[in-house]
Amino acid sequence: MKKSLKMGIILMVLILEMVWVTRPLLSRRGYAREGDYRRKERYAAWVAWSRHPSPATQAAFDAEVIRLDNHVIQKQWIIFTVLLLLNGLGIYKFLTYDACHSPLKMRSGQAEG
Repeated sequence: MKKSLKMGIILMVLILEMVWVTRPLLSRRGYAREGDYRRKERYAAWVAWSRHPSPATQAAFDAEVIRLDNHVIQKQWIIFTVLLLLNGLGIYKFLTYDACHSPLKMRSGQAEG
């Protein structure tokens, strides 16, 4: 397989992967997939702040929003690191596959054996 074809396949897979990973983050509702993280606590803080507006209730609600933001950022870094490692390994194996499994090497190995 030609190297340019291999690079085209790798580029296409990486673009599709990027679209798949970033699609949930581009929702109009904010963090669409993170709604369950501390939802009850965040809702209770919002209700307390909306019913009794004070600096303390606003600080509690802001703390819940900051926790959600930190959770999302930490999750994104974990996903990025795992995908980076898997992509690196996959690209290396894909580019070096023909070197180990070429028909000429297999024929010469069978003829000698």
